[in-house]
Amino acid sequence: MRIRDIFNRRKSNSADNPKSYDFIKSLIDGYAEKIDAPESLLPTYGYSQDFARPYIKIDKRKIIHYLVKERGKIIDNKT
Repeated sequence: MRIRDIFNRRKSNSADNPKSYDFIKSLIDGYAEKIDAPESLLPTYGYSQDFARPYIKIDKRKIIHYLVKERGKIIDNKT
């Protein structure tokens, strides 16, 4: 199942907002637990720690961005 399908299904079946940090974090944490991913490899939410650690940002238009910032410069941005 694709991530987009999960968002759409949860949006129609639940009061949870699929475009909130808590919702996205719960999805990622669930997958991370299944593969025993260390916390240091998981993204941060709403802020950057820099040092090329990915982070998730939701802009004013409720568009979700997956960003990677290193030395103050965004080196990857997936919408």
